[in-house]
Parts: sequence; structure tokens; C-alpha cells
Amino acid sequence: LDVPQKKNTIMLSTRSIFTTTCNRLVLRQAFWRSSRSSSSVTVDVLNSGKRISISSQGEHNSKQQQNTAVQFDAPWLWTNCPTSIQSTGQRLRSPGQYSGQTIRTCEIVQNDNDQCSPSSTRNDEFCYQQKVCNIPRDSCQPVSGIYGGEHRTATKDTILRVTWNDEASSVSYFNVDWLRKFAYDDNSLNLARVRRENAPHHAIRSDSKLKRVSFDHILVGDEAAIFALLEAIFTDGAAFVEGAHDEGNQDCGVRTLADAISSGSLSHGSLYGDMFEVKNEPNANNIAFTDVALCPHQDMAYYESMPGIQILHCIEFGSNVVGGESTLIDCMAAAYALREIAPHHFKTLVTTSATFIKQRDNVSMTYQRPHIVLKAGEDMNDMNREIIGVNWSPPFEGPLSIPAHMVEHYFAAYSAFERMLDVSISPDLDNSFLTENDVRLYHEYARKYTYQNRLRPGDVLVFSNRRMLHGRTGFKVQNTLDSSEQGGRVFKGGYTDIDDTLNRYKALRRKCEPNGEGLTMNVGNGTNSFP
Repeated sequence: LDVPQKKNTIMLSTRSIFTTTCNRLVLRQAFWRSSRSSSSVTVDVLNSGKRISISSQGEHNSKQQQNTAVQFDAPWLWTNCPTSIQSTGQRLRSPGQYSGQTIRTCEIVQNDNDQCSPSSTRNDEFCYQQKVCNIPRDSCQPVSGIYGGEHRTATKDTILRVTWNDEASSVSYFNVDWLRKFAYDDNSLNLARVRRENAPHHAIRSDSKLKRVSFDHILVGDEAAIFALLEAIFTDGAAFVEGAHDEGNQDCGVRTLADAISSGSLSHGSLYGDMFEVKNEPNANNIAFTDVALCPHQDMAYYESMPGIQILHCIEFGSNVVGGESTLIDCMAAAYALREIAPHHFKTLVTTSATFIKQRDNVSMTYQRPHIVLKAGEDMNDMNREIIGVNWSPPFEGPLSIPAHMVEHYFAAYSAFERMLDVSISPDLDNSFLTENDVRLYHEYARKYTYQNRLRPGDVLVFSNRRMLHGRTGFKVQNTLDSSEQGGRVFKGGYTDIDDTLNRYKALRRKCEPNGEGLTMNVGNGTNSFP
């Protein structure tokens, strides 16, 4: 057991002066004085200086962390010391460079921003200077909340001062809020997971009303509108932009939106071009370019990194077109539900790989991966690990290459998950792998969580290709004598990269919600959202 060696409880009665001149940080400790405060922070040095514990009581920025203690190991603190951050913002220390330094003492000091100035004439106990510039307050680097600049707030920052047990008695300073944000004890990690993992209560439903944003606002670069669009995509999985016009160029809607949400770049254009047209055409090289129904799927699952966001601009949708409604379902939430309903099927889809293919003239792409991806963990047989990705694209799947004894298990698991995802599969359809009760349970899930919409010309559906499966009902164009009712079903489409789009979203969130919590749901790209 860790036995506290030294305890230092301070009712936030100390403060340090932080001032910024150009790109230099000057941190000065001011005089000690008593002050009223509704909170206290307690710091313990544990295990012969190999670990510290920080606990707080009373008010705290995160009410869920009241009266809780978080612990940090000496190697972790040493590696993340702010003095190891180079002026470019990159870290100079690596875990492999740690040589056993332990902590001699630690204590809490407080930064009072309101009463500090560069001309302060206090008797300084220490002076800490570091040339680092352009560090935002929400940075993952440990200088967050210590350095000044435009991202600085007027609130009081609580700072941890650590003195190392080395020849130089080196000192490190950490913002306590930053430490809590990146705490890695079991409670903190579980809380973070609950807040970011997609579950059915996060998913859109058959009766959901998706966010709608004006295309005209996007066109003029309205950052509040762009942020609202991205917020809806990364929170709900999809959103509409309405009133898109072509300005004499039918590519305008797709390209304008791509420029807005990913800082000017379309992606994955090698097979169909940066932008493509979705309509019924003879000799089609993709099932999407026909009039048959499209089952729920992700595009380009045969890529190592499939598209992140898909943009579908409705150019034409004649009233004489019967069918052709667009469908969406949250596959990550469905995987979460499958784990609860049928854990044995869930395990099969985690532990066996499917084959995704795209092969035609001049194209030969294959990729093998499991349908459900979990976060790495100490026990890889633990199926309760966090869901960080789903891969599902029935029209673009090829021959299985799995051990023979797994084939029947795979077909049973696939049948179960497919019925949760595809509402068009009749519950009356016989299946030798599933019971009648199971089939109806899975179908009820699909019915409840499948969103369907008939787009109108000018509508643009923007959705996450990693989290949402999209499809459409089959359609037919009926002949009519009324020329005003004639038309077809024509969409323009394009993709953006998940990394570029997520970066745009987080950068805008920093501007539009500077005091927000900065939380992002898992986006399905094979990693959990961080922080």
C-alpha cells in the first residue's frame, strides 16, 4: 500500500504571479497571504517519491470529480514536465529517457491573474522562464493553463509545484486542472469512456429531427454556422444543409461544403473523381449508380483509411420518382447494443476478419479487418473494451478467409448484426442461425433506429461515413404526361478526410466555445476521442 510520506494541505492561500512578455513566460511566486476559499486541494507524496496523490474537496470545475483523488507516477510527471516543451510546442523528453528521478516535495500554489503585472516588485522565491508561444489553453501539452496569451482566462489557476530529488533540486510546475483532465486512474478513465462512447441513447432514431444549417451562411464563411454543422455531425452523426444552389456549377454545393468543413480539401478521388454523380446509368461500375435498393453500408471500406465525411447534394428529385429515400443508422451504437443483447455474436465480429474488396478494370483493392474494433487493453480477450470502430459494407465484401471452425459462428453473428442494421430485411425471412425471437428483437432495433428521408433539390446530407451507415430504398421513374412532374433522381457527392475535418471542428470549437468542456464523441476511426 502507498503510505503518505508528506502531506501539504493549503486552502489556496498562496498565489503565484504569471506574466507574459512577448513570447516569454515569467512565473513568479508572490508573498503568502490568507484568503477565503470554498475549496481545498491536498497533495500527498507516496511510495518513497515514486507517486503523488491530488485530492480536492468542495467546489471544482468538474463536479463529478469532487472529493476524489487522482494519482500520478513520477515517470509520467517527469516526462510531461513543462520545461521539456520546446519553443515549437513539441516535447523534448521521451519515456525512454527517464532515469529513476523521484519526487522530494510537492505543494499547491495559486495563480491570481487579476492582480498580476509584469512590473510587480515582489520578493521572488523563484523565477521560471521558458520560450514557448502560441500554446492554446486546451492543449494536450502540460503548458496549458500556465502560459499566458490570448487563450488566457481571468480565473484563478491552481498550480502544483514539484521539487525533484536530484542534484539540482529541479522544479516542475503543473496546472492542476490540466492534470485532472489527463488523469489515468480507473475512475477517470471510465468516466471519460462513458462520456465519449457511442451508445443507443446517443443514436438518431426513426423520428429524429436532424440539425439544418443554411447553405447561404456556409457560403459566406459564417464560422458559427460551420461550427453548428460540424457539431451536429460529430454529435449526432449527420446533419442537413438546406438551400444549396449551383451558381451555374453543379459541383458548387459539394465543394463549398468540403472547403468549409475540412479547410479546403476533398479526399478519396482516385476511383470516381473528387466529386461524383449518383444517378441511374447504363453499364454502371457501382451499385450506387443504379436504381436498386442500397443496403446500409460505409463507402470505401476496402481502403486502409476510408472516407471520414460524405457529402450528398440533391440536384434533382422528380415527383415522378417513386422510392429513392435516403436511410441512415448509427452502426457504432448498434454494436454497443449487440454486445448487450448477444455477447457471443459480438465477440465473433471482434475476433474474425471480413474481406472488403473493390475490383474492376484498372482497380484492385482489398482489405481485411474485423467488423467491430475495440480499444487495445491489458486483456485482449476482454470484450468489454471500448468500441472505437465498425466496418460494414455488404456490397463490397469478398470471400472469407477465417479458420474453418469459425465459419458457422461468423454467419450467425453476421446475420444477427445485419438484422439490427437493415430494416428492409423482413422478420419473416427464415434464418437457420437465429431463433424467431432473436430475429424479431433485431428487427425491432433496426425499425427504431433507422432514419429515412426523401431529400429535396437543394438539400445536402452531410454525415460521418465512419459512424453512420447510409443506404436508400429502390426507386423507379414513372412516365408522366405532365412535364412539370418529370425528372430523375440525381445527386452530387464527395468525401472529406476524417482527420482534416475533425481538426477543423476542434479548432472552431476553441473559438466558438472557449469555455466549453471540449468533449468529442468517438468518431469511429480506430481510436478513442482524446482528451
